Amino acid sequence: MEPIYEEAKQKAQQDPMAYVDETSWTEKTDKKWLWVMVTSYVTIYWIAAKRSRECFLNLVGNLTKIIVPDRFSVYKFLEKILRQVCWSHLLRDFQAMIERNNEESKKIGEELLAFGQLMLNKWAKVRDGTMTIVGFRRKYRKFFKEAVREILERGSRCACEKTAATCGELLAMEESLWTFAYYEGMERIEPTNNSSERALRLAVILRKISFGTQSDRGSRYLERMFTIVESCRQQKRNVLDFITQAVSDHRNKSKSKPSLLHYTP
Repeated sequence: MEPIYEEAKQKAQQDPMAYVDETSWTEKTDKKWLWVMVTSYVTIYWIAAKRSRECFLNLVGNLTKIIVPDRFSVYKFLEKILRQVCWSHLLRDFQAMIERNNEESKKIGEELLAFGQLMLNKWAKVRDGTMTIVGFRRKYRKFFKEAVREILERGSRCACEKTAATCGELLAMEESLWTFAYYEGMERIEPTNNSSERALRLAVILRKISFGTQSDRGSRYLERMFTIVESCRQQKRNVLDFITQAVSDHRNKSKSKPSLLHYTP
């Protein structure tokens, strides 16, 4: 599986857009991190020693693409217009504001949550094809951006320190909140990294029931198999057929091998 995995990873690093996420992992007794990168064609998993910028760069390869992550500090160095902050994570931040024991914070959180949910509801029409991206941008992007900015500016002056800090941070990265609505030249950029979160669910379940991997060899096996299984699912291919062909070609010392690239159903 190694050459199949490496070929897919190199191709994914050339993709113009990637949804990225990470979760903790255990290798024997060592804490590791399982990274995932979802592109338009393949999904790449990688178990690394750290949750660092270096590991992130090793995974994505180059920074000329659109990156859709959460608000973890590792991603702060990314060029703002090439980064789309995940709105699903932002909704959780807004909910946290509501739950704080501060009336001003609660009001700010409620307003931000309402606008965030409304914006995602409108965006759902783009996803299901009942509205074009051009139509969404013409009708909504300026409206939502200005409304959210006004609330964040009020929130940055909030008496609740945590809420004020969050609002100030979001104002500083405002451009990255709206990359999906303003960036030209890309067919569609999702405003959330839900695809990478979904891709991690299988790994999280496995971690809970098997306690991770027991060796470096086991980690390499897992990341390659996860990559093949999820990428085949993306491409609507039969996983068992793919793996069977790969094993057969390897045992027969065949020069050919199945590929996660250039596949036509």
